[in-house]
Amino acid sequence: MQFQTEGLRRELSRALGGDSKVELVFVDGVFAARGDPDSDVLEFFGREAGPFYEWTDGTPAGARDGDTAFMEPACRAVLRVLADEGPFDALCGFSQGAAVAALVVASLSRSSFTDARPLPVVLVCGAGLSNPSPTIPPPPPINVPSIHIVGIHDHVYPRSIYLRSLFVPHENYLFEFNGAHHFPSSYSDPIYNNISQAIIRICNHNLQSEQ
Repeated sequence: MQFQTEGLRRELSRALGGDSKVELVFVDGVFAARGDPDSDVLEFFGREAGPFYEWTDGTPAGARDGDTAFMEPACRAVLRVLADEGPFDALCGFSQGAAVAALVVASLSRSSFTDARPLPVVLVCGAGLSNPSPTIPPPPPINVPSIHIVGIHDHVYPRSIYLRSLFVPHENYLFEFNGAHHFPSSYSDPIYNNISQAIIRICNHNLQSEQ
């Protein structure tokens, strides 16, 4: 993730006036990958770049639509990092990690048994949650600012849009780019200027709302 987030880190640093203003903390998934990563990852980094990790151990057989219990180990791991290494200004997740981040901030925003503050989220190519059956009532909207970065050719595009629909509509930003299941190009995509400004905006708003 250090490489994939380089374009975002660099643009945030420029917007904030220096590298010292930006610190990204990376958290490994809780399960060793069961197979090879995507072919584009292997092509760029090679097998020697491992080990690779996943946030879930797969959707269990017999799981019902909307069931997220299989993501609880991942959510607990992220909550421990937030408690042990925080405070943080925002939570960012990619692919499975985007779904985990959404569940984490949902639990923080709805719980009265924790001192942790709800965090804005940046969700990139969100996967892991599917649109449940229409017979299942939708959950209450997640009341935190959110940014959704989606490749228009991504095979999980519908899931990314569904994930966006789980958040309150105000301060809910969508950035689409001409790509697939990856961050926008670190070096050539001007979208990072707009994304960085949106991140600064939602983080500042979150801090002001707590004062």
